[in-house]
Amino acid sequence: MASRHAIAKWIRIAAASVLAVAGASGILLALRAGLAQERYFRYKYGHFVGTPREVPAVDFSIPGADLSRLPEVLDACETAYERYPKNYYFPSYAAHQALIAALMDDDPVAFRRHFGSAEHWNRIAYALNPYDIETCYIRCRILWEKGDKRGAIAFWRDVVVAREFWNPDLRAHLVDLCRRAGDNSVAIREARFLRNGASTVRSLEKLQSRRSAVQP
Repeated sequence: MASRHAIAKWIRIAAASVLAVAGASGILLALRAGLAQERYFRYKYGHFVGTPREVPAVDFSIPGADLSRLPEVLDACETAYERYPKNYYFPSYAAHQALIAALMDDDPVAFRRHFGSAEHWNRIAYALNPYDIETCYIRCRILWEKGDKRGAIAFWRDVVVAREFWNPDLRAHLVDLCRRAGDNSVAIREARFLRNGASTVRSLEKLQSRRSAVQP
């Protein structure tokens, strides 16, 4: 009887130990995730906003933004990714900012460095969440800027629009990509699916007609 009680006691101790370890692991994971998310918010939305200690958000799409802060953003993203590699928000944001910085920088060396960072973080963000629209947009833009217009259009059409064919904004972007690539016939076809696409279709048809008139 005593041996049974002893065995039951050790079983309870072992179960309690497992639960304690699991609980500690969960707390540690939550802490790491929280710290990673805090770094993301600090750069995406700013820090101590409205106080004398305010650190402004980093958004290179704003005219006059300080491009010298890009390495700071990328280092913070690297640290956050090491702490919690399942958070796709920061990689997507970092890729977007690196891409903007690349397109704004006139120095070829800096352009290649920033563009490489954009590709790197976009690849990570897309692997974590291929359904995030901003990540998909950046992926499409990277293909376009590399000169692979057909690849960009194919990705947006066959992956993004095919997955959310009911979304008019996504299809409108496809129309714009086809138009910019000079493929007006496809742009016209896709524009017919838009609720208010009649004016777009008429404009594209006029443009196509003018181009046909001047071609030998």
